[in-house]
Formats: sequence, structure tokens, C-alpha cells
Amino acid sequence: MVIKITATGHVETVVSLSHKNADTHINVNVEFGDEEGQIPIDEIARKAEEYRPSERVTYKMIQ
Repeated sequence: MVIKITATGHVETVVSLSHKNADTHINVNVEFGDEEGQIPIDEIARKAEEYRPSERVTYKMIQ
């Protein structure tokens, strides 16, 4: 279930977890490097930096 709060653009995701055995499995092999068919590590680092949230400073006023 996904709840989108339209006024803020915020999205909440709710996940229901259960103890069940998987019907199937998917194996995924990922190779990192600079050769053809591999994922370059520097590209992953660049993309991760793009998605990094900006630093926020919060404070509470005490009276």
C-alpha cells in the first residue's frame, strides 16, 4: 500500500511482512568494474551523490 500526501509530495510506503516460504528464487549476479557488461563503481558513487538528501538543521526554541 502506498499513501501519497499530495500537498507535500511526500510518499509513505507500508509493507506487510510474513513468515512464509518462497515459491521461487531469482539469482542475480552483478559484476563491478570497467570491462564491457560490468557496472562502473565511479558511476554508482556519482548517482548516489545525486540522490543524497540535502543536510537539514533542526532546532527547538526553549522559552
